Amino acid sequence: MQKISSFFYKLWLKIKFGRSLYLAPNVVILKDTLFIIDKDSKIEINSGCIIRSGTEFRATKNSKLIVERNVKVDKLVRIIATNDTTVNIGQGCKIGIGTVFNGGGNIDIGDKTLISGYVYIQTSMHNHNTTENKDIIDNGYTYADIKIGRGSWLGVHSVIFPGVTLGDRAIIGSNAVVNKSFEKNSIIGGIPAKRLK
Repeated sequence: MQKISSFFYKLWLKIKFGRSLYLAPNVVILKDTLFIIDKDSKIEINSGCIIRSGTEFRATKNSKLIVERNVKVDKLVRIIATNDTTVNIGQGCKIGIGTVFNGGGNIDIGDKTLISGYVYIQTSMHNHNTTENKDIIDNGYTYADIKIGRGSWLGVHSVIFPGVTLGDRAIIGSNAVVNKSFEKNSIIGGIPAKRLK
């Protein structure tokens, strides 16, 4: 029954979004998955992907959101691409429950990366570096790209700040706040995160 429901939901999505949404024929997607796509943006979900319930995919302001082959996306994940950016999730990645990709800058996740539950990947930050006497909420945002190398593991509740690059096979400990870049094979933990090994 779920496969039939998924088939008709994908058909409805293709009619609604036309060329702005590509869903490979064998993508499994539940009907409570939310898509928000404006006319100048595109979302592409490739073959073998499984999208669980309550997930949100959003591409606005001339952006692209690409989910490569064989990606598993758990419940309640939110992936946003906006401001003329690209969010690319590599082949064979697994994304845990409640994770958020906030793509006001580019996000590139390497193949076979494991992203645990409730991870926050944040490319924007409230602009607080101002000499003007303004409230933070009125100062706008700054943006910087994030790149996660292939085969990495982001532990539960970890946070990745704007401008961070993690080399291949990096391991980020649970609850770590990563505000700087680390090379491949690093084991990272703490607040702020530092290299443990």
